[in-house]
Amino acid sequence: MRFRVKHGMAKNKNMKLKVCGMKYEENILELAQLQPDYMGFIFYEKSPRFVEEQIPQLNSAIKKTGVFVDAELSFIQQKVEANNLQAVQLHGNESAEYCQELRNLFKNKRDEIPDQVRDDEYNQSRHAELVGHPERSRGTASHQTKSNPIEIIKAFSIKDQFNFQELEKYLPVVDYFLFDTKGQNPGGNGFTFDWRVLKEYPFQKPFFLSGGIGLNEVEKIKEFQQLNLPLYAIDVNSKFETEPGRKNIEDLIFFTKKINS
Repeated sequence: MRFRVKHGMAKNKNMKLKVCGMKYEENILELAQLQPDYMGFIFYEKSPRFVEEQIPQLNSAIKKTGVFVDAELSFIQQKVEANNLQAVQLHGNESAEYCQELRNLFKNKRDEIPDQVRDDEYNQSRHAELVGHPERSRGTASHQTKSNPIEIIKAFSIKDQFNFQELEKYLPVVDYFLFDTKGQNPGGNGFTFDWRVLKEYPFQKPFFLSGGIGLNEVEKIKEFQQLNLPLYAIDVNSKFETEPGRKNIEDLIFFTKKINS
């Protein structure tokens, strides 16, 4: 897969890393030393990475992300509160109305966060917006505002084409999109989709790139970064596993170094 690079476009040096499908406590704590920006935990019973135990406490800089598939709102609320999740990833057929209900459910929880922490987060977010992409207005992320403490990530599956107009109604109610590979399972299928489809992405809403990303995709990611798309984060999972839910930390360290080199 080759991309036509737009000359003069700077590489996004603030791209985040999300490691998803974590399951085992010792492996979670080992990964936490690498300090990924997001760590994903799957609360979907049909997944081999389904988390049944309490998630251990992590550095607050690592955003614990719960992954749900067409779950009841009450189930999501229970898991968010029990595990102190900072983000919710919706990986099923959730509607925009559902996302709005979820946003409303957590909008008042911001009051539970100390004022200083709340203000620091808000100021950091505003600085990033102003310094990074001041020209972007429509479809930008609404996360880390004073009214919304829980980030909402809505996943969509892609094979070789996608109707991006379907995303329009989600723009006001989610913080990020996530583009994954369409396969037999909602996620973790282990192979990539044709990223060239995303060249037609018409919005400025930041997104996660997911689906079968491993060490072999490093150069493709670097090329993709130069397309001037609002790529926010890379999401990795099965390609770094020794078994479902257990990650090879050495491979992740190597991947991180290669991406940042």
